[in-house]
Amino acid sequence: MKNAVTIRAGEKALQLIKDGSFKTNNIISMAGAAGGPKWFVLSNLDKALFGTIFKNRKKPLSLIGSSIGAWRFSALSQKDPVAAITKLEELYLGQKYSLHPSPEEISHEAEIMLNAYIPDKSIKYILNHPFIKLNIIAAKSEPIISTEKKELLIAAFAAAYLTNAVSRNCLSKFFKRIIFQTDSKIFPYSFTDKIETSHYGLTESNFKQAVMASGSIPLAMKGVYKINGIPDGVYRDGGMTDYHFDINFKCNDNEFCLYPHFSDKIIPGWLDKSIFWRKPHADNFKNVVIVSPSDKFISSLPYGKIPDRTDFKTFGENHLERIKYWKKSVKASENISDEFIDLMHSGKIKDKVLPLKGFK
Repeated sequence: MKNAVTIRAGEKALQLIKDGSFKTNNIISMAGAAGGPKWFVLSNLDKALFGTIFKNRKKPLSLIGSSIGAWRFSALSQKDPVAAITKLEELYLGQKYSLHPSPEEISHEAEIMLNAYIPDKSIKYILNHPFIKLNIIAAKSEPIISTEKKELLIAAFAAAYLTNAVSRNCLSKFFKRIIFQTDSKIFPYSFTDKIETSHYGLTESNFKQAVMASGSIPLAMKGVYKINGIPDGVYRDGGMTDYHFDINFKCNDNEFCLYPHFSDKIIPGWLDKSIFWRKPHADNFKNVVIVSPSDKFISSLPYGKIPDRTDFKTFGENHLERIKYWKKSVKASENISDEFIDLMHSGKIKDKVLPLKGFK
């Protein structure tokens, strides 16, 4: 399939690419967004990048991910990244829940999946990876939104939504941004909002707790209450503060942040999904290259859309049909991977790249 990929770049990155200066060694960072099953359309690109393109890399590569982005990057930071991301893919594809699963059921299944694709023996390697510097985002709930009681949590989220609609900075009344990292000395990102942010080291004793917290979707899953080495609290999905990110990806003049994404639209926080006037800042993305499925690719998929969390409800207990649809989407993502790698190697990316859209 031709034209499966859309490539958009910030102002500096766009000019560098058009000048023929897009080199893989100049990619210093990557971002991984929240989005649940949407990541399936990136699966084969992940395999190509970390199984081949970055295989013998020496230069540090900083990864920052929230929710499923953190889960992907925890796989890709293992000694055999292709085997690990393939294992995560298989486990995620095979999820099966009752018709109306409780948060306890979903959290339990997520924990089983987590332990299966991140063996304990792999954590030490991740923490000491020869070039990957991993950063995982979670959100710490403030007292007003720390309950697990459904009715109270819904009311708290309604208040968070309304105040967030006024200003993203108001999220600090409800959440604090938590960054878990393997190397505090290499962190090519800064936050331009006023959401309170804390940094903590990833360790062998808190690694899985941090990954679990980053993907613990409120209402759907239980919060994570205790993470070793940091203050107790209720830790939830990193998408609460950083859904698709609106942060400053700091790069030198000839450097890039590569952002494989399931859309060319950037939604800063989870509560911004229906706030149409909330747009990310172009200045934050000057050196960012966003690689996403094209409209043509999406329309070619079963049901004319990429997988998402609503599929669990749509297919209900018809697990086989959902899994069949998801597997077809994963297989189709080979078109995205093949096309992007070819564009990079051939230099034709300079003819394909477009400016960012939907930014301010």
